[in-house]
Amino acid sequence: MYCPYCGAPLSPTENGELRCAASGALFSQNVRQRFEQMTMDLAGLGPDGENPPTKLHCPKCGAKTGRARCVDCGAVLTSATVYEIVEFNPHAG
Repeated sequence: MYCPYCGAPLSPTENGELRCAASGALFSQNVRQRFEQMTMDLAGLGPDGENPPTKLHCPKCGAKTGRARCVDCGAVLTSATVYEIVEFNPHAG
């Protein structure tokens, strides 16, 4: 898995969180579960299947896609996941 902010590798901690190799930022157990369950299900993007812009990297492959659906691997960052990443899992640097 990769940091959604910078694309650096994430490593698990003893508490089940994920730590960014570049910044040391921690991602909650809940976010880790969301990353592990990421699929290619476009239904998670919204009722019309839009692929809205985002500034995040894909947690599955680390690519800077610029969209909620990764153009490299097809994984989908749902709006709920993006909200949780941005609001509850800050990243320094």
